[in-house]
Amino acid sequence: MALCPLCCAPTKWDFVPCPDCKSRIFGLEGPCCTLCGRDLLDLENPCPSCRNVQKKPPHFDSLQCLGSWAGALREWVSAYKYGEDSRMASYLAKELAHRIPMKLHGCPLVPVPPRKKRLKKEGFDPVGHLAKGLASYGHPIWPLLRRHGNTAQKTLDRQQRMDGMALQYALRSSRINHVEKVLLLDDVMTTGATLSCCAALLKNSGIKKVHALVLAYDENLLA
Repeated sequence: MALCPLCCAPTKWDFVPCPDCKSRIFGLEGPCCTLCGRDLLDLENPCPSCRNVQKKPPHFDSLQCLGSWAGALREWVSAYKYGEDSRMASYLAKELAHRIPMKLHGCPLVPVPPRKKRLKKEGFDPVGHLAKGLASYGHPIWPLLRRHGNTAQKTLDRQQRMDGMALQYALRSSRINHVEKVLLLDDVMTTGATLSCCAALLKNSGIKKVHALVLAYDENLLA
């Protein structure tokens, strides 16, 4: 019998949330802010919070996500990230693919690389498995980034993360010609520092537009 990965209730498919949990995760589906991905409660885009932080905008051009890093979605994504079960990636990728705007369909996918120490120790790359799932929806995987160092973001406080103390990324190629736009993929956006750093590298290489794609974002980012 298939069980919901969140509440263990019977469900039709393995590794897929039951209807009740899905309603808690995707209860609100409508127009989203093009910068942070949160639901628009008014008609203005970007949302009020993003308009308040335009003094230092991120280097990525837009962000799409499933929702905020809270409640049922946090439970689900945490079960995927820390439970290290790649079988959950397929459904998460499917839901994420539905959030990609039509103008970005078929856009190359650039995964944010993991720490080598974590990959060697755990043998599981949640972003890499998501990328493989999204590739089945017509998004070719372009591993354009590499990562140095092994400092985990979770070991730093919020200010240290925002200051980019653990960000040691580089391009595999110094110049990427004739690329109009890419999708930059990560699992969770906590401060936006990682995505912004990687987006800046990609743009400096010649890519014109970088659109971020994550499973969840931290509500406190734009509080």
